[in-house]
Amino acid sequence: MKSIIIGIPSFFMFSCSNVKDRSDGAVAVIDSVSVSVTKSQSVKPIYVSKNPNACNPFNKIDYDRVIAYDYGREGEDSYLQIVDKKGNLDATVIQQKDLTQQQVDDITNYLGKKETYGETPAWCFKPHMGIVFYNGQKIIAHISICLECNLLKSSIEIPATSFAKMNEGAKNEYPLEGFSKEGRTKLNALCKELQFSHCR
Repeated sequence: MKSIIIGIPSFFMFSCSNVKDRSDGAVAVIDSVSVSVTKSQSVKPIYVSKNPNACNPFNKIDYDRVIAYDYGREGEDSYLQIVDKKGNLDATVIQQKDLTQQQVDDITNYLGKKETYGETPAWCFKPHMGIVFYNGQKIIAHISICLECNLLKSSIEIPATSFAKMNEGAKNEYPLEGFSKEGRTKLNALCKELQFSHCR
């Protein structure tokens, strides 16, 4: 694995006015891997906003359960996200854990905060922790997290990931979407709390 290159973030004034939801609105019938979803404890968003320009995207989706998955593979297929384009869970799921209301509140809060990001990720992406938001049997949103490569992929846009910029204003400007030290610490703490397999 290539090492993580730490970048020095430069900041700009953050605005929610240009936020666009990249979710394709896909839903899924849950396969046998996650059959216990029907037995999951009910949770709810801290606050569901009707505003499509909400800064924290997790405040504008309506879900009633959140499940964390320990999954992943090595090799050429290692870049797969927890949910594929057809709405199916990745077949390599090792275990799943229902998140408590407190865990849901915590993760939606810090995944939506700019302080969680601001460093350069590694070039690799080998996710092993997936977070899936459900409403009934439908997948509302999902996130695939690679602690090793310092990066996540989300089915919905997370504006905070592009708050910090490298080479701001230049033609080669790009967002510092890698996790900050604070972000890595919090995500790794959740990984350990869940007793997943690829914690740092």
